[in-house]
Amino acid sequence: MMSVKSDHEWRPLKHPNKTDISPLRQHVPEQQCLGPNQIAGAAHTVEVIRDGQDLFLEVQSLDLSTECYFTTRVPQGVFGNLEKVCAFLWNQRLAVADIAGEALNVLVLEDAGAMSQAPGGWPFF
Repeated sequence: MMSVKSDHEWRPLKHPNKTDISPLRQHVPEQQCLGPNQIAGAAHTVEVIRDGQDLFLEVQSLDLSTECYFTTRVPQGVFGNLEKVCAFLWNQRLAVADIAGEALNVLVLEDAGAMSQAPGGWPFF
């Protein structure tokens, strides 16, 4: 992927290192959904990933000001059924949610750099 600097010259855009990924890992295309295109200076993609028998939810974030990628994996077990998880905007932040019985379970993505006790950079739930 290429990006244009402020001087309008093309340069490579650094992408997260994917060399440590399991060979069994694959995207589940029918479960892929995109979050809002731009939220608080970042673009996000929400995907369900299959790694062997396991399914997990992963958020790829691109900080538009620094052009750095961040990957956040939602801990397994947070959502009972990943087929029912959806991405949406919650108070100008990317959120993922599901409904289990009468409970609405929501995780909201926050900028870790905006919180003094957290290391800088996107993102965490």
